[in-house]
Amino acid sequence: MRQNTVGMSALLQSSIEHHVAGRHKEAEKGYLGCLTSETDRPIALENLTVLALERGELEQAKQHAQARLAITPMTVNALHNMAIVQMKLGNLYEADSFFELTLEHHRENVAVFQNAAQVLFLRMQRGYPVAGRFLVRVKEGVERFPDDPILLHNLALIRYLQGNSQESRVLFEACARRTGGDALTLYRLFSGPGSEDEGIYKMLCRHIDKLDGRSPIEQVNLLFARHRAEEAREDAPAQARYLDQANAAMARIRPVVLHNEKLMTLKLQKIKEHLQEIEVDGLPGPRPIFIIGMPRNGSSLVEQVLAASGMVEPCGELPLLNEALGQLLMPLMQGVDPATLDYASMVQEARNYYLQGVQERGVTKGWFVDKMAENSRFAGLLPVLFPECKVVYVTRDAVEIGLSCYRQYFFEGHGWSCTPHGIADYIHYVESALEAWKSWFEKPWHTLSYEALVNQPEEQAQALFEYLELPWDVNCLDIKSGGRPIVSAAMDQVPMPIHKRGLHRSKQYPLFVKTLKDAMVAVKEKAEKFAS
Repeated sequence: MRQNTVGMSALLQSSIEHHVAGRHKEAEKGYLGCLTSETDRPIALENLTVLALERGELEQAKQHAQARLAITPMTVNALHNMAIVQMKLGNLYEADSFFELTLEHHRENVAVFQNAAQVLFLRMQRGYPVAGRFLVRVKEGVERFPDDPILLHNLALIRYLQGNSQESRVLFEACARRTGGDALTLYRLFSGPGSEDEGIYKMLCRHIDKLDGRSPIEQVNLLFARHRAEEAREDAPAQARYLDQANAAMARIRPVVLHNEKLMTLKLQKIKEHLQEIEVDGLPGPRPIFIIGMPRNGSSLVEQVLAASGMVEPCGELPLLNEALGQLLMPLMQGVDPATLDYASMVQEARNYYLQGVQERGVTKGWFVDKMAENSRFAGLLPVLFPECKVVYVTRDAVEIGLSCYRQYFFEGHGWSCTPHGIADYIHYVESALEAWKSWFEKPWHTLSYEALVNQPEEQAQALFEYLELPWDVNCLDIKSGGRPIVSAAMDQVPMPIHKRGLHRSKQYPLFVKTLKDAMVAVKEKAEKFAS
């Protein structure tokens, strides 16, 4: 918000005072009264944009930002405000473009660098290949504003995601010292590259001792950080204790919405005869390889093996399928009579939307990977939407998957992962759904065991390539850091050689394992009773 009152009218000055004091109605009334003044109008529009953003009135904010741009489009506040509005609206490409335009003309504002980096990271999360630009942007930001912890944090993050653990550790540690122990920084340090700095460990412990004064999300960050710190120190009782506390804190702020997911899958399975009659119009372009199964099943390793061939583009967890199916899912979930729906056009539009999104992400190779685990909910629709696709079902020991989900701080969704019963319920849901989806495939999908891949990598990888009809190259098993960063719901998925560290981690958590196994039995018995 612009607060410099030099040259302003008394009305604009009083409007800003109301705004700063939180008297939004009075501020809005005053700003609107200033729009007739040629002198006051630009600042009034800028502050009206900010006020609308603060209220969550995004379309109103967009209108004010557009009106401001129409006056003098190359001013930093006009460009920056429009970039923020577009980011809040979810228009990440447009936001990115406005931030780039802002930085072409104005490089003196640290907030512009911070927000430009944020929108690039959001685009990375959605599968866009902008990691190189993200690195350039945060490096320049750190050079210009070396004392800014947000930019330093972002630089540490991208270096870690690119596989530069040592550099990332140094940067995260510097950021932790500079902030006095920012909760997110400590989490990303200990869950990512790790730290052996005793001073930073003690800093983390001091924060844990004063959790009551922290926000709920800060508590979650700090508790997961402490869990990972104790895990590295091989203190089994402490690591289990803080893991339980972290998930208890997470459960208080993240609701479980599994019922709707189950209902959605059931409704889709009931319209099988409508969907399987559809023939889509094919479009030339890259072909999808969908990796399905539970979260934390080893899909990132499979993607890295495929990417190492040089013939497959690793796109990570694309949100496109869920978005593409919205037009089909919404009426079903709202109770519309399935017989009245135009399935052919809905399916064709969903296919076109998905492939257009892939094209926008710059995929140029013949094949690309989409390893969004939530696609398992729609697995039966994959051969309907994409007859040319390949599907790889990655399995892993259920207890190891359960523990891996429990010890993972997912940054969004996954409310079921906070309790053993929630995990058991979700595992049963996914396994049951995939068993039902099997009948939708004329040709069976390829099932790949994570444990088998780790223990017999060459044999299992060869079978995978044979299924995909790709030429085999033993160099696919030579996974190196420095490739396309993996930005997913988890922090610790970075390119690294095949290892066996995740095979028997459950031995370190005997109490959790017992509770999870009991929950899995109870969930199965309940499902069988319901079915009978």
